[in-house]
Amino acid sequence: MSEQPPRVLHVGKYLPPVPGGIETYLGDLLRVSMRHGMPVGAIVHEKKGYPKPNPDDFGGAKIYSVPTFGQLLYAPVAPSFPWRLRQAIRDFKPDILHLHMPNTSVFAALLLPEARAIPWVVHWHADVDVGRMSLWMRLAYKVYKPFETALLRHTKSVIATSDDYLAASKPLQAWRDKCRVIPLAIDPERLVKPSDEQIKVAALMWPKPDETRFLAVGRLTYYKGYDLLIRAMKDVPSGSLVIVGEGELRSSLQRLIDELQLGDRVRLVGSVSASELAAIYAAADTFCMTSIDRSEAFGVATLEAASFHLSLVCAEIKGSGAPRVALSAGHVTMYQPANQNSLVDALASIAVRFSPGRPTRPVGRQAEHLDGVALGQEKPFLLEQLYF
Repeated sequence: MSEQPPRVLHVGKYLPPVPGGIETYLGDLLRVSMRHGMPVGAIVHEKKGYPKPNPDDFGGAKIYSVPTFGQLLYAPVAPSFPWRLRQAIRDFKPDILHLHMPNTSVFAALLLPEARAIPWVVHWHADVDVGRMSLWMRLAYKVYKPFETALLRHTKSVIATSDDYLAASKPLQAWRDKCRVIPLAIDPERLVKPSDEQIKVAALMWPKPDETRFLAVGRLTYYKGYDLLIRAMKDVPSGSLVIVGEGELRSSLQRLIDELQLGDRVRLVGSVSASELAAIYAAADTFCMTSIDRSEAFGVATLEAASFHLSLVCAEIKGSGAPRVALSAGHVTMYQPANQNSLVDALASIAVRFSPGRPTRPVGRQAEHLDGVALGQEKPFLLEQLYF
């Protein structure tokens, strides 16, 4: 890294403890940047029910949080965001704006002379999926798209998270000359190795801890395919499932568990701390990435699972980086996305490998981190690659 690293202001949607892969990655990136001597800040929304992000949780990075008034069509309503972004730019004096998409609030940068005077890097985490939208969402996207296009026209460079996603992304095709692929990665210091006692306690979260321990981690939302995973468990001969995370589908997923009488095999445990999550990963046998479409652009939780050497079950989603992440991790069983029978076969093939006495589980290769090499890539993943 150069003697004078750039001052980078990230413009994001949320930060942890708000759940989500983009949120997790941004939090990790802030911490790792600070450890490497790169001064960074972030302006993000506040979210009802969650505490304001604490700079101490992100390596001392400067955090600017913006109040919100609920959501409209999945977008935070934050009328003061442009004003707060102007303040943040004047206070932090960044050399680069790092804009994380999708996020309607980043469009404020188009309106501010202070923002337009600074080079931008757009981090393209995912397309806006119009195929699954309601009529109102499709109409709203017609308003959103010109701003999206203007943002891509003005930016210095665009970071896509995988070759597969970039190749399938319609919005990015006109801007391929600006695009670079840099896979996401995780901070190795966030999920510290748990003690044997912590692992024993975590193992008790599984309703049948002496059988195969399946695990899923993520926001409880439609594209994660957790309803399919729960239904599949009905036909898997053995094993039990723990799902970590919160989201708008928690009540409906719990009703599904009750209706299928799977309370003795499937458990929703909600949000957990970083230390608890590390212990859960360490206690699990197999991680399930069951997303149903390209809304799962990469799969940060898959990286986390791979860092604990878990075997993986992964949906073979076309145009997503998630399958490549899973295949790079090592021991993986692929199945057809949104296909319950295919998922049952994948889970059952793993469950039958385990017999009473819990033999050594099949393991994958360990995931690499932000400090080293991105999983499945040969080129060094250094912070310089994001901005130089």
